[in-house]
Amino acid sequence: MLDMNSLWNAVLSILAAFTVLWVKNTKVEISELRSVLYKTREENAKDYVTRDDLKVHNAEIAKRLDRLEEKIDTLVLKVTDK
Repeated sequence: MLDMNSLWNAVLSILAAFTVLWVKNTKVEISELRSVLYKTREENAKDYVTRDDLKVHNAEIAKRLDRLEEKIDTLVLKVTDK
């Protein structure tokens, strides 16, 4: 017959085994989620522009708009001078 100590040791051993399996599975899931997170960050970075690039593009657009404004001003002056 099994005494109380043997039964308690068996229960604790089974509980420890389930705990180890749970920790292992959780660790694997966390590593999978991390890899998915890193891939998502990389893919999102492809869709967005950096601040420096945005500043350069905005400066180019501003220059072109200034040139258009000058052309419109000269046209308005030509029309009003007649």
